[in-house]
Amino acid sequence: MTVSAPTDGKVRTIAPHDPSAAGPEGFIETYYRNGAWHSRRYDSEVPFSTSRDELDQIALGSQVARWNRLPHIVRTTAGEIAEILDAC
Repeated sequence: MTVSAPTDGKVRTIAPHDPSAAGPEGFIETYYRNGAWHSRRYDSEVPFSTSRDELDQIALGSQVARWNRLPHIVRTTAGEIAEILDAC
């Protein structure tokens, strides 16, 4: 299941180190920083993967999220939530 980003113009942020931000299970996050795409667990400051290719990084983040049965949050280059992919 895919949940689209809000269309009301409000930016919603999820604290990357707050396990309660996406429910008790947490989440995997793919985001852009310093010229590269990164994926990390919600409870880690250190990404488990980095790539210059956006689609490759989103695919890898989605796969790790499926393995861990966690939602996958994909952010835009501006840091806004682009989509939330359900683990199911």
